[in-house]
Amino acid sequence: MEKKKIDFTAAAGEAGKGMKSFFNKAKDGLVKVVDQNSDGTFDAEDVSMITDAVAESAKNTAVAVMENLEEKRREYERRTLQPIFVEDLNDAEFYYTKLIRLTDIDKKRAESDVCQGSIGYMSNQNDLSVMNIFKDKLSMFNITLIPDAESEVYYVDPVDRDKYIAIEDYFEYLRVSRVNELENIANDLGATYFKITYKEHRAAVTSQKAVAKGKFKAPGENASVDASHNSKTSEASTIGIAAENRFKEGHAPVAPTLNYLKRDQVVQNLIHLRMTSTLESRKYEISLSKTLGIKEADAVKIDGALKSMKMSSNISIANEVRNESRRFLEYEIEF
Repeated sequence: MEKKKIDFTAAAGEAGKGMKSFFNKAKDGLVKVVDQNSDGTFDAEDVSMITDAVAESAKNTAVAVMENLEEKRREYERRTLQPIFVEDLNDAEFYYTKLIRLTDIDKKRAESDVCQGSIGYMSNQNDLSVMNIFKDKLSMFNITLIPDAESEVYYVDPVDRDKYIAIEDYFEYLRVSRVNELENIANDLGATYFKITYKEHRAAVTSQKAVAKGKFKAPGENASVDASHNSKTSEASTIGIAAENRFKEGHAPVAPTLNYLKRDQVVQNLIHLRMTSTLESRKYEISLSKTLGIKEADAVKIDGALKSMKMSSNISIANEVRNESRRFLEYEIEF
């Protein structure tokens, strides 16, 4: 069988024509893409225009990147510096912390653009949230400070969320407030006499010894056995008389208004009996710890927060809470 001869010269010519046609078409498409001034050619002017477009695109990208970085920086500062603004006070999600601090604006916040116009800031001290109020912006906050605005740290009043008591005066203020309330109760209920004594329960340890005689199993030996044990008893010691008064005559009872003692069952029972029966006299023990407003676990956190803020305090809040848990008011009242 005779093989067909291939004309390589002719084939090459045909291939050349195809490649030429392909490049002509590719050139037409490329010109359309890069021809920036629409003159049908790719020239120096087109190169300049493409260069400008690329530069502008790079510039826009750089600006976008810088703006994104700047926003991230601001967001980081807002999160770490936690500024408070006037408009925040009206936000439903904003809350007043139990512990607040009066302070001056620090250098870091004074120089931060995200804190410009702020009236304070939030901070976390020993797992306790603290609202720091700039002294010159105190009037912006709808709170009352007891006894004045001269202290640094305050804790919220247990019966009034808008009132804060200087931490060094907190326990004494509540003691006086409860005594005053008991005086008003005696007056409203028409008492002829009352006495309020400040007392404290103290655990006393007594040692007792007992002698028992008996036989051991060791042959021929008798022995007496001495057994001793300690027992704890609670004794109440008087700290002082908080208030006492005798009235010339009593009067019909009027239901008193209660604040610090409104949840105290002893006081509620006294009022109920006086309002519904001919009660003559009564003696009660009123616990101070129930109306204190600070639990021991919270007190430990407060001590840690004060230490974290590098504040020197003459009292330990945790110790005061423990002491108050042993103290009570003895209330004697006659009608």
